Amino acid sequence: VDDVFVFISTFRQASHLRQPRERMIYTIKTAGRATFLTSFTTAAAYAANTFSQIPAVHDFGLFMALIVSCAWLWVSVLMPAALCIWTQHVEPHEHDWMNCVKLVLGLSASYSPLSDEDDDVALLSVEMEPGSCDTDNDAGILSLTVETPLFHTGQQHMGVVSTKLQWGLKHLVAKPAVRHRKTVLGIFLLVLVFSAGCCCLLRPATHAPLLFRPDTNLQTLMALRSNLSGQGISCPMCS
Repeated sequence: VDDVFVFISTFRQASHLRQPRERMIYTIKTAGRATFLTSFTTAAAYAANTFSQIPAVHDFGLFMALIVSCAWLWVSVLMPAALCIWTQHVEPHEHDWMNCVKLVLGLSASYSPLSDEDDDVALLSVEMEPGSCDTDNDAGILSLTVETPLFHTGQQHMGVVSTKLQWGLKHLVAKPAVRHRKTVLGIFLLVLVFSAGCCCLLRPATHAPLLFRPDTNLQTLMALRSNLSGQGISCPMCS
């Protein structure tokens, strides 16, 4: 949710960019870079729990690290596109729709979620002149321009690691994904259907998560206590 707020705030501040493509690039570069640092530190903190010998703590750390990483990835991919669609197709008619709703239901006036007419304070303030979204010296990991040479004569290069990473993301990930976008969409739909099927197979847990390894005395004692205190009393380990 906090990443969503940052993306919306950044998209608001990019209102001086009239082209949807430039506005999305600005939002991805600015908000994506800022939210990546916070999400990475949070995921790393949770991932540190995977070194624990306690199964419950290990599983919790792994689960939360994957959840935080996937959440940042989905927000970075979906939010700029959703905001762009909202601006082009919903916001122009929003005022008329709100007037109709007010006439029918008698509601008070409401502002657009993407407008700056309310008292909302920008969560991410970036001082930048109009039209200068790509003039900074900080090179992004993945260049989103159509054709941008990696090196310029007389200018300081990005570095070997950043250059190779940008080249790999562009030629091995971005271009193949655009060229075979129908295949990528089909694979996504298959994974979505498969995930929905797996969700239908979920059942409530029959016992509490293990706090210690099954072969330890403490876990054996806790298992005995759990079995003997429930409604269906059973003790398979007892004589």
